[in-house]
Amino acid sequence: MWNRIAIKDYQAKLDEQYHLRLTKNVGGIEEPVRGASTGEKQVLSLAFIGSLVDKARSTYDEKADPNKGILFKGGFYPLVIDSAFGQLEPEYKRDVAKWVPTLAPQVIVLVSESQWKKEVEEELQAKIGYQWILQCSTPKNRAKNITLRGREYPYVVESDDGFERTTIIEVEL
Repeated sequence: MWNRIAIKDYQAKLDEQYHLRLTKNVGGIEEPVRGASTGEKQVLSLAFIGSLVDKARSTYDEKADPNKGILFKGGFYPLVIDSAFGQLEPEYKRDVAKWVPTLAPQVIVLVSESQWKKEVEEELQAKIGYQWILQCSTPKNRAKNITLRGREYPYVVESDDGFERTTIIEVEL
């Protein structure tokens, strides 16, 4: 995944101590990347998660083969990703949004309103089976709506009992 999404010619490496690092070729010598951006580090982390998912998938395919007669405990599970797009530039957002649905049979993506808009929304909209809003109730009068799929939903509401809470609201598809 790193090689498909990264703009710079860096390589993702996992060393003997299982440290995930970026390296680059400098005059024929592999050197560690110093000063990678927050977005590059975020893409690197997602690439690592993607590698683990690929490994789980290949292990499942190999071990769960009914012709081999081996029982395999494990398999594919939903993947939950929180704030995957927060520190990414628009081009990285689009590329990661294209890639995320391929990770697992079910992917749950938690994003803020600002992370969702534009590139991420355009790439993921057609792949959504269910969509929810985490509506914030607060004692403060800070009401705010959000528009999803052409419909407006209450996003921040004033609580009538003085307590803060979150309510899950389903978005109509």
